[in-house]
Amino acid sequence: MLGISGEVRGFQDIGTRDEMKAVQLHGVNANGAHIMAVLSGHGDDGKVIAESGALSVVEAIGTEYPEYSDAMSIAQDIGAMLARLSLEIEDEDAIETDYYFSGAAATVAVAYAGKVALAWMGHARAYYVANDYAALLLTKPHDRTNDKEFERAHGKGGRLVNPWTADMRWTSDFVGGQTLTITRAIGDIGFDFVDHEPEFKEESLIVPGRLVIGSSGFWGRGEDPDIFDRLREGSVDETYVQRLARQHENNAAVIIAPIG
Repeated sequence: MLGISGEVRGFQDIGTRDEMKAVQLHGVNANGAHIMAVLSGHGDDGKVIAESGALSVVEAIGTEYPEYSDAMSIAQDIGAMLARLSLEIEDEDAIETDYYFSGAAATVAVAYAGKVALAWMGHARAYYVANDYAALLLTKPHDRTNDKEFERAHGKGGRLVNPWTADMRWTSDFVGGQTLTITRAIGDIGFDFVDHEPEFKEESLIVPGRLVIGSSGFWGRGEDPDIFDRLREGSVDETYVQRLARQHENNAAVIIAPIG
């Protein structure tokens, strides 16, 4: 049965955008489950929301779950904790403030008993990078590349924008309505089309490789072969992450967990 087989490495908040916050964290709870997360804040108060989400993950790391718990049940518990943060923001009656129109993307992975369970909102992506196989996208982003999410947002009057155009200006497939890059998030209460419930998925760990969770500042617009090559070589370091953050004009965070 495969699982975490070595040091879990992470880099966080690498970049120059003061209004952004990209954090990563990893810990092992009393059950022996490895809990990992990457959160990326956006908006004037996105930093605060990302840090609040990180504190929820820290709470989960410090929790001893019942003996019958599996990877998915732990991931679902963390997902519920993150969803409740949005309700707490709404209860604060922050309408029309920067806090009301700020949020954070989050991806959580729980590796336990030969499985990895994922809970995610937004565009922090997780890949499984095996040495002898193509990289496998584990979390389909909640943005305009996701047809189901695009149609749902469009139906509620939302406008999804694409920050990865050649001149780095946001463009849209239609006009009118509220504008944002993602359709699910912690916070962003002021956007009618944003869903605050995570999506969940579970995979079996059957091939040695690396579980990699990164913010949009790390991955950029899509699947860059150079990033996957570097991950297989074990040559992703802080200097390389800084280069990606500059290239993608966003702060970056990433967790790299060896599986064997």
